[in-house]
Amino acid sequence: MPTQCLYPDMSHVMVKVSGKNEFMVSDNGGAIECLVDHLRSTSNWQRFLNRFAAPYGLKAVNDEIIFPETVNQEQLGAAILFVANASKEAADMGLTILKKERLQRFKDAFEDLVDRTFSKTEKSKSFTVLGHSHRKYKFEYGIHMHSGKILLLDSAVPEASSVNARFVSHVDVGRSSDAPRYQQQIVYNDQEKWDSSQLSLLKSAAQTLAFTKAEQTFERQREMI
Repeated sequence: MPTQCLYPDMSHVMVKVSGKNEFMVSDNGGAIECLVDHLRSTSNWQRFLNRFAAPYGLKAVNDEIIFPETVNQEQLGAAILFVANASKEAADMGLTILKKERLQRFKDAFEDLVDRTFSKTEKSKSFTVLGHSHRKYKFEYGIHMHSGKILLLDSAVPEASSVNARFVSHVDVGRSSDAPRYQQQIVYNDQEKWDSSQLSLLKSAAQTLAFTKAEQTFERQREMI
């Protein structure tokens, strides 16, 4: 359900409402997704989100800001407003106070490799695709292949927010009716330590590729463009 709130990158805050007579309300991980897209990182997302959730009587669970109990139809509007405002404030402040140096180095290396491999006409940055749930997802690159397919290309680091965001977007698009149009690939930073469960989650969502092997793979893919 869209609100009039905007994240600092001018994308709309989307509040997730589930239920029929009694409703659960959350930001669906939107604040963290916005911050990860802008390379922000912290060792404890739940503690960070609770700083902004608590003043509204909300709480952070995993990667989401949620209303702590179900609400009825009359209470729903206020619950949506509280969650949206807390999510926006978390994203606004996170861009200011969270560090991005480590993520920035990998991000820069990944973007440099893509830029060196694919021409301007072959790639589209921040490529938007509609998923099975009718939610729009922004992939880091859409690479236009000669076959007519589009390679949806993302990078990932070993943090729950990054892994979860990639998993959700790739799975949802993979279930859409347009899925045959796309080839999906996630490049992960193999120079950092990964939990096997995180890599397994990525592999269940899309083809994975270690960054240290990406240049050779990209060259082979480019031959198919």
